[in-house]
Amino acid sequence: ARPGDKGPVVKGYQKLLKEWHWYTGKVDGKYGELTEEAVQKFQKMQKLKVDGKIGKNTAAAVVKLGLKLGFKTQLQAIC
Repeated sequence: ARPGDKGPVVKGYQKLLKEWHWYTGKVDGKYGELTEEAVQKFQKMQKLKVDGKIGKNTAAAVVKLGLKLGFKTQLQAIC
């Protein structure tokens, strides 16, 4: 997912990032500026390449953290 994308997958990421206090915007399924900023914060904290896009490595890190924190149900929206 990347800026400009829309849909249930983006909404799933927004929900998780909001739960983890990285995303402060409305959970609307639109990959806008606030979603991009939240992804960048997540990437920085996870020591990933900071580009604001949810590519393979960022997606894997979200899943790993989600499983570790017990967010199995919420991860279904992005998998």
